[in-house]
Amino acid sequence: MQLKQIIQKLHVATVVGPTGQEINGISYDVRAVQPGSLYVAMARETVDGHDSIDEAIGRGAVAIICERNGTIKQRATKIEVPHSAEALALVASSFYEEPARKLKMIGVAGSFGQCSVAYTLRHLLQQSGIKTGLVGSIHHQVGEREFPVQRISSESLDVQKLLRQMVNAGCGVCVVEINEQSLRNNRFFGIDFEMIISTRIERNFSFSADQELLEETLRQLVRNARHACVINVDDPVGYQLSQAHGAARLISYGIEERAQIAASGIQLFASGSRFELQIGNEIHSCGIPHVGRRSILSAVGAVAGALTAGVPFDRIESKLADLPGIPGHLEAVSCGQSFSVFVDHANNEEEFASVLQTLREVCRRRLIVAFGCEGERHEEKRYTMGRIAANAADYTIITADNSRNEPVRDIIAEIEQGYLAIRQNHYEICVDRAAAITQAIALARPGDCVLIAGKGHNTYQEFEDAISPFDDREYASEALAIKCALTPQSETSGAALANV
Repeated sequence: MQLKQIIQKLHVATVVGPTGQEINGISYDVRAVQPGSLYVAMARETVDGHDSIDEAIGRGAVAIICERNGTIKQRATKIEVPHSAEALALVASSFYEEPARKLKMIGVAGSFGQCSVAYTLRHLLQQSGIKTGLVGSIHHQVGEREFPVQRISSESLDVQKLLRQMVNAGCGVCVVEINEQSLRNNRFFGIDFEMIISTRIERNFSFSADQELLEETLRQLVRNARHACVINVDDPVGYQLSQAHGAARLISYGIEERAQIAASGIQLFASGSRFELQIGNEIHSCGIPHVGRRSILSAVGAVAGALTAGVPFDRIESKLADLPGIPGHLEAVSCGQSFSVFVDHANNEEEFASVLQTLREVCRRRLIVAFGCEGERHEEKRYTMGRIAANAADYTIITADNSRNEPVRDIIAEIEQGYLAIRQNHYEICVDRAAAITQAIALARPGDCVLIAGKGHNTYQEFEDAISPFDDREYASEALAIKCALTPQSETSGAALANV
C-alpha cells in the first residue's frame, strides 16, 4: 500500500517528502523496523520514540510520523502530527483495510468488572453460533483460537492487526475490553462501537486521573454508540449515564437498583452462585459456577449484552451453568479437598477488599489469605492492604510479590505495620512466596477458604536482578497434591459445598 493511501485520514499533518512509495509495514518499536517501513515515533512513560528516529531510518524506514524532532537530511518522508498515538491508530486502520468496519464492535468499559463481562459475553456469543473475537487483557481470541497478550501496554497497531485476523477468520463480532491503560494508549481511537456495556468505575486515589479519563471517555462512548448502551445502574456513574445517554437504545442491568435485566433471590456458595434473573416480565432460575455477587453482576451484564445482540435467552440459559472460569479471577484450584482454594489477581485496595468480602460471604469457617505488594508501585497501598487483611481474614500470611529493586523485607514491613494497627495476632511473615502458598494450604481445614492474592493469571516473579517463572496456581496445585496424598480420604472428600 502506498504511503499517500495510508496517511489520507491524517487531516492535520505537515508532510515533507514523497508519498508515493510502497509501505511494507508499520512499527512503533524501532527494533521491529524493516526496510520499507513507516515508523511512528511516540513518547511514552519510559521511552520516547523520537529519540530513535535516526536508528529507524538506518534500519530502512522510508517514512516517519512524529510530533517533533523530524528527520535529518531528508532521508525519509517526514509526517508531523499533533498526536502520534492518534495518528498510529488511523494509519494502522488504513494499512489493515479498516477491519473494525467489517465487524460488529462491542466495547465493555469500566475500571472493575470489564474483564469478566467481556470474557463471559464472548463465550455466550461464540457458543450461540456467532463467531466472535475478543480483545482482552489476559488473552485474545479469534473464534476458538486463543492468543496470549504479549504486551501489557499494547498499542492500536496491535489491535488493528488482530481485528484483521478476525475478519480473515470469518468473525462477525468483536468484544473489546476497555480499561484505563487502553485509553492512555489510544488503543481504540477511531473505532466506532455498535454497543457499549458499562461495568463499574470505582474511585481509587492512586489512579484517580486515569479513572476520570475513563469516566469522561465512557460518557463519549455512550453518546456515540451506534446501536445500544447496556449500563450497570448499580454503579453511580452508570446510573448517571442512564439518565443522559445519546440516541442509542438503552438497556439497564443490576442487582441493587431497579433494572430492565436484574438478578434477585441470590444464593452464594463456595462452588458457585444461584439467582433469579428477571428479564422484563419473565423470571428465570439461573446458576453459574462463579463465586460472589460481583460474578453474578458480571454474568447479568454479559446476558444483557448477548440479548441486545439478538441472541434469544433460551440459547443463553443453558450456557450459563458451564461458563468457563476467567484466569486469575477467583480461579478455583482443587484436587477434591474439603476446603476451597482460590487464586485472584487483586493487587490494589479496592480489589483486595472486594474479593475478601466475596469469600467471607461463602466461607463456612476460616478465611486464610496469602498476599504481598509489588515493589516500585504505589507504596501508599501497602499499609492499607495490611489493614484490610487484618479486618477481613482470620489468618494472614504476608509474603513477596514482584519486589523488583526494593528490598522485599521493607515492603513486607510496611504491610505488617498496617496489619498491626488493627490486630496483633493470627498472622505470620513468609518471605518465600512458594513456601507461603504451601503454608496457607497446610493450615486449611474442612470448610475453610484459602485466598492467594496478587498475581492471578500472571506467571512470573520479578526481582532486582531476574524475572523468574512463577505461577500461583501451579504452586497451589502442588501443595494440594501433597496435602491430599497425606490426608485421610474422609477429610479430602466433599469439596463442593453446593451444586449449581
